[in-house]
Amino acid sequence: MIRHYTLNYGNIAPIPSPHIPFSLINPNDDDDKDSHNNDNNDNSNGDNGEDERMKAEKKLAEKKYNLIVAAEHAVAKFNHFDEYKHLKEIDNGASQTLYSKLEGELSSESTSDTYVELLVSALEMLHRCSEKFINVSVKLVGVERALRVPCVIVERYLHKPKYHAHAQTIVCHVTKLLVHFAKADDLKQLMAGDDKIIKLVVLVLKSDMDDSVKIEAMSLLSDLSKEQVLGWKDETMRVLISCLDEENSRATRNCAICALGNIAAHEENKSRLVYYNNYELVKKLIFLVSSGQNKNIRKDIVGVLANLSNADISPLLCNHPEFLNILVSQATDDTNKEAQRSALKVLRRLSSFVDGNALGHKNLLKALLKTLKGGENNVKYVVSILKDQASNPVNRNSLVNFPGLLDYLALISLEVQDVKSNAIKVLLYLAYLDDGLTFTASETVLTALTTAAGLTTKKNAVARFAAMKTIKKLASREENRKSLEEKQ
Repeated sequence: MIRHYTLNYGNIAPIPSPHIPFSLINPNDDDDKDSHNNDNNDNSNGDNGEDERMKAEKKLAEKKYNLIVAAEHAVAKFNHFDEYKHLKEIDNGASQTLYSKLEGELSSESTSDTYVELLVSALEMLHRCSEKFINVSVKLVGVERALRVPCVIVERYLHKPKYHAHAQTIVCHVTKLLVHFAKADDLKQLMAGDDKIIKLVVLVLKSDMDDSVKIEAMSLLSDLSKEQVLGWKDETMRVLISCLDEENSRATRNCAICALGNIAAHEENKSRLVYYNNYELVKKLIFLVSSGQNKNIRKDIVGVLANLSNADISPLLCNHPEFLNILVSQATDDTNKEAQRSALKVLRRLSSFVDGNALGHKNLLKALLKTLKGGENNVKYVVSILKDQASNPVNRNSLVNFPGLLDYLALISLEVQDVKSNAIKVLLYLAYLDDGLTFTASETVLTALTTAAGLTTKKNAVARFAAMKTIKKLASREENRKSLEEKQ
């Protein structure tokens, strides 16, 4: 179980350390040297030697106790979120003192895990402040030292048995400390480029530590991934993918998805994520998004896939109708407008990469038509996507031949003023097929075009011009000429 020190320091004045100031306590001090020198002169007396050893051990235990009590007071003192109070503590040398105590205790032959736990807890609390004040603290301590000591602590306690009384809490607090450090941009860049830190985060994720520790590690990895390409060979990807497994808690899976989303947002990371182990991550995400996951998890997974989308991966995504169905559902049924916009943005991104030659193009058009029919809020956005699709000659045959698409666009142009001109423009683009050919227009399409061509208001000038030009092109086909003559 992870211990979180949440003592209420509200009205408590700073408590002085007992006996001697916290900053001066040293468990390795030997201020009773005369006593030990006398022991050397009486080696023959076994009983006296045993008594002196017991006294020395008692004295050391008392000092350890004093250290622990002083550290408890430090935890109580630093347990707040007042930035300027933290700055005052940092200016008074708190971070330097805590680092010195940690280094001394870690090098001691009789390290007290309780004392180390209290020190790292106090150090984490001290850095609950802004980038500016973290930079002050790190500058006082020294950048190399500020990063080295946490790494030493994690290395020492990471592989302790799971039932160890302090290891999990220590690693958790140290990871939180590094998360605080990542708030400072310059320090974050150094950490992201430090293979040792990335490796330690990966080792924490691979360990049998509790979820609370792994969640902090993924939070750190997520922050660092905003600055740098993936580190430490392929282990980062491998361990994050393993965190998506059902055997992990929902919180762990959520954090892994968040970290992957941040990693995927960087262009230099996309190809490594997409092609890793023959599309393993993409396949895993598609499976998860299609397997009845929690609604919020599905939304986050969709975001990761959107970040991963490129010319290579988008056709693969569109070849999975269940994935597109989830996008449609999110765009049409989700009550959260931000979630709706997110799904629409993914559809636009996919459509920018998937053309009429791609296997998943028909699935994409089906998803766009269903979204178009799904609600008024989506109409303007989807018509804009279809206009971009129609502007590419490669897509026109697929669009013309897709059942119901042209008729629905025609109906929209008649009913929705805001999209009238764009809907007519789609029909204009589609009228120009390969080799100068055009399509056979339905009565619905011709009605929409003749209606738009007859508009006289200034705001409909673009729609009127596009409609007239479309009619002219369609009239080059005999079937269309006859239909137009019949309508006159």
